[in-house]
Amino acid sequence: MLKPGLGVKKHLRPGYIVPLQYNQTALMPSYANSTKQLNFTTTNLFINRDESGFAKGKVLFDDGISKGAIENKTYEYFEFSIVNRTLKKTVINTDNKRTGNQKIGRVIIYDAEDLQNITGACYIDQSAWKAQQMATPVYDEINKTLTFTGLDGTIDAFEMSMIQLTGPNDTYNFCDVYSSGWYVDPDSYDDAQLDDSEMVVFLKSDKYDYNMELALQMGDGSYDDEKLNRTLPIINVQVSIVEGDQQVFTVPEDIVDVQDKLKCTYRCKLREFVEIDINKDPKQLVKIYSNDTVKGRQLVWALNAVILEDFVNVMSTEVYTRNQSIEFDDVFYGIMGLTNRHQNDLFLPDGVYSLWTRHSKSVHPFYMAPAQDHTWFGVYTNLADASDWWVENNATSGTVNLTTIASGGIVDISIMFGLNPNEVTQRYHDLVGRPVLTPLWSLGWGQSRYGYKNTT
Repeated sequence: MLKPGLGVKKHLRPGYIVPLQYNQTALMPSYANSTKQLNFTTTNLFINRDESGFAKGKVLFDDGISKGAIENKTYEYFEFSIVNRTLKKTVINTDNKRTGNQKIGRVIIYDAEDLQNITGACYIDQSAWKAQQMATPVYDEINKTLTFTGLDGTIDAFEMSMIQLTGPNDTYNFCDVYSSGWYVDPDSYDDAQLDDSEMVVFLKSDKYDYNMELALQMGDGSYDDEKLNRTLPIINVQVSIVEGDQQVFTVPEDIVDVQDKLKCTYRCKLREFVEIDINKDPKQLVKIYSNDTVKGRQLVWALNAVILEDFVNVMSTEVYTRNQSIEFDDVFYGIMGLTNRHQNDLFLPDGVYSLWTRHSKSVHPFYMAPAQDHTWFGVYTNLADASDWWVENNATSGTVNLTTIASGGIVDISIMFGLNPNEVTQRYHDLVGRPVLTPLWSLGWGQSRYGYKNTT
């Protein structure tokens, strides 16, 4: 009844998503005759949205053998919902583990005339730190349906978190950090500004009707008195919307005012530490270097691309660390800090780190790493909005790709240098303030409902 090539029947109510398995398996030419055999087939999702463009439905996968899977909660139970052009999966059985090889074959949206210009689909897995393009969606002009699937013809039902449909006129795409198309306006760029401690250029994009401002400011950090061959400054990189009706939240200055604290009195030339790409298709908008007159400039951090709107703030950055030598072994460490997880690793492994959960009340968006010239550097992001930080390490190149997705805010990042981690921490506290000494009366017995195990 509900098959590709047919229109929506009366029994598929608007606002609902219906799962359907065709009972002929890939491993068996004959038709499956049990739920267990259906585990080898793919599940298709049929979507009939309501007038507001919303639909939802639930899907349960079990082993198909006994009711014990239900009693023991060893099944997968999801709710799928679509709004606008985003299909999202919510896990209902939070105790679930992968039970088999369940795959979604195709997702078919009926009455999809409003989606006929869709040209792509972006898949994000449940760890929320991997995004990849899917097969190009296909619009059927006769039946008014839009069908999409993965590159191999399937979508992993367990790993999927969300799918974003994209079109040619979209301002951004989560699968492509460069999709917003921002570049430095050459008319606003004056190379002579690099000989000062502050400079401002404008960013333009063919997809937006407003411009953004890229501001750089340099302040005194510390001076290496031992070698007398380098200065260790603090450099602030800020990107903000200066035109249009966007209302982007910024951290109040009475809480943290980075710009007010950056005063430069020695070697105040951005040119020694900063490089700006003025090409129209930049791979990195801004590069920050350490400056050792013996070893030369060493690249430590770069802002690759940015997506900035009312409630979207995506920052793609690259961190350049070194393979720190321990005795005769070269060991890649990556970055340290920036985590709400209880883990044994001081340096962060690949993964997503959320700075908005109830477990991250004392976590600041700050991390540090060793540089190629044996100094250390720290990176503080002045951001108060809920955010996820995607960390991807590359031990071969000694780099860490760090992408931040936040619910708002501007780009306000400070890169600070020091001879060692303690000195970097000192620079960090110079910007955000020092911890308050805990009063003696607060150090007594403390108890809360989180410590109760029973009524006794």
